[in-house]
This record gives sequence, C-alpha cells and structure tokens, in this order.
Amino acid sequence: MGSVKSNIGHAQAAAGGLGLVKVILAAQHAAIPPTLHVDEPSREIDWEKQGLRLADKLTPWRAVDGWRTAAVSAFGMSGTNSHVIVSMPDTVSAPERGPECGEV
Repeated sequence: MGSVKSNIGHAQAAAGGLGLVKVILAAQHAAIPPTLHVDEPSREIDWEKQGLRLADKLTPWRAVDGWRTAAVSAFGMSGTNSHVIVSMPDTVSAPERGPECGEV
C-alpha cells in the first residue's frame, strides 16, 4: 500500500490522475516505490490481519499469473470519489505493423 501524496504533496483535483500515473510507471518498472515521510504505519489498521504492508522501501513488484494489478482511489472534498482497477501484463510485445498508407 502506498500513496503519491507523500511524494509530491496534495495535488487537489489532479490527485487521482497522479495516482494513476504512479501505478502505471510502477507496473512498467516492476517496482513499487516507497511511501515517503512515514516513520511508523498507523496503529489504527490491523496490517497483518488485512494482509497489507506499507511500501516503506523500493520493492520488486512480481506479476501474479502474468499480470500486475493495482487499485487507485481518489476522494474529493466535494464528495466525489473514484476507484480504478489497473492491470498490466508482465510482458508486452510490439504490435505488428500493417501496410503504411497516407504517409506525409
């Protein structure tokens, strides 16, 4: 579990989009970046029981069944909430090029 807010501060309306960018870059690099400025995880969360771990250091992101999957949540002050599931295959092959047409 990580947060982009600890890396750049609160981005207001762009916060959800930046969280999405962070997840895509992390999947491309197969690494989960650390959450900064956290000395100790919240005691209000039973981390072990929930099967969660705070990303406190750069961590390899292993694909499960050939996929890396993450969730991005964004909560707006006006009550707007969003939750997006992102999945990226472990390996991506380049698409085959078709016949060129209309080249300028």
